[in-house]
Amino acid sequence: MKHAGVTLIEMLVVLMVIGILAGLTTYINLDRPDFNRAGADLLGTLQKARFEAVRQNRPVVVNFVITGTASTVQAFVDLNDNGVKDYLDVDGNGLHDVGELGDSALGGWTSTEYRGAVSLSEAAFGGSLSQSFSWQPDGTPGTTTGSGGQGRVVLVNRQGQRLAVSLSGAGLLSAGIP
Repeated sequence: MKHAGVTLIEMLVVLMVIGILAGLTTYINLDRPDFNRAGADLLGTLQKARFEAVRQNRPVVVNFVITGTASTVQAFVDLNDNGVKDYLDVDGNGLHDVGELGDSALGGWTSTEYRGAVSLSEAAFGGSLSQSFSWQPDGTPGTTTGSGGQGRVVLVNRQGQRLAVSLSGAGLLSAGIP
């Protein structure tokens, strides 16, 4: 005896397999929007720091603090060109007196804004695993030790996917898969 069609059990098995595959796909890509936003926000932070260096005609230092899921990027105008966030000691007495300007923070980026889905995995500038670089007043990158600022910062999500924000020696920023 021939049967034309499928049984209810066969149809339920096929629907169950499709449901499981759809669920896995959703789980795997759940962090993707946060991952993409984190890369775009980091790129924006670096572009803002470059703009401020040119606008204020002062170096802007960008520091990367890599501590797992609580990584941060901090940018500040370096008033006394020493690569350290401090103040400009006008009278040389070693104290931050009234009227002496401190290095002004320009904001930054933190991985905690992305629900633990993204962290910094490396920062390398000037040919080494440097944790900082500076934008020069002419808009070109350099390291706080004076060498070229070419390099990259790599973000990683919970699934191990990587996204690199790269900086060329001419100061061009780009984002992509390393």
